[in-house]
Amino acid sequence: MQAVLTRLPIWVRDRLPDDLVSQADEIRLRIGQPVELRTSSGSHLLGQPLLRDEMDETVRMLADHSIYACEDRIRSGYFALPGGFRVGLTGSYSMQNGVVSALPRIGSISIRMAREIKGAADKLMPHLMQNGRALSTIILSAPMMGKTTMLRDIARQMSELGLHVAISDERSELAGSKDGVPQMDVGPRTDVCDGLPKRQAIPALVRAMAPEVIVTDELGHIEDAEAVQEAARSGVALIASAHAGSYEEAKGRKALASLMEDGLFRRVVVLGGSPGRIQRILNGAGEVI
Repeated sequence: MQAVLTRLPIWVRDRLPDDLVSQADEIRLRIGQPVELRTSSGSHLLGQPLLRDEMDETVRMLADHSIYACEDRIRSGYFALPGGFRVGLTGSYSMQNGVVSALPRIGSISIRMAREIKGAADKLMPHLMQNGRALSTIILSAPMMGKTTMLRDIARQMSELGLHVAISDERSELAGSKDGVPQMDVGPRTDVCDGLPKRQAIPALVRAMAPEVIVTDELGHIEDAEAVQEAARSGVALIASAHAGSYEEAKGRKALASLMEDGLFRRVVVLGGSPGRIQRILNGAGEVI
């Protein structure tokens, strides 16, 4: 949390009550609106509406006064902070030849808090291993239900069990790498590819690191599905997550349906109700276990 707070202007920090900050899941800033702090207990609006120059100052500080170094990711709508925190951005985009060229006017910022909860996956682990090998698994839930926290702990536990794990960390959230070094505990036998799209990272990890398990988050594009299928054909177990409120909803999405119908995932885990709560565990045929 301190990694975030020290990058916020003093006037923002002054609006954040200590008792709420310690529970924060997300801080949102919007021009013309109060600061919003989201916790498990709900949404809290704090202080006076933000001004344009206050928003611009906040972005500069979050980017460590080096907007240029973050420019590519800002165009993609996010950049990472040390420790696995993610800054999401939106506003007025500029386009050139059908491609986003800049985000010159940022109107909203979402700072997602990273959580490292060792033991978060304890109840799942017996279902994800068989004869010392990992079973390919997809974790489904709505946003803010703890998918990333669960994936991180699965990676750590499998690594500590002796498996060689590779993490494809496209958004720098799973391992929270800084200068190529994970800031989160993802295990002693874990290698991390940070900031590269899955369609490039997953094949590269298979070739370069020969992992037994690849962990990645937020599958959703056809290119992601193709990369995952290729890795599975190489004998690598996949532990992944995707946005979906249920097994049935996931099967209705083209990219996920192709993976689930092919039987790639031996386990399907559905989270919901509250962060980290396991609602259902199913086998590859969709049967509750």
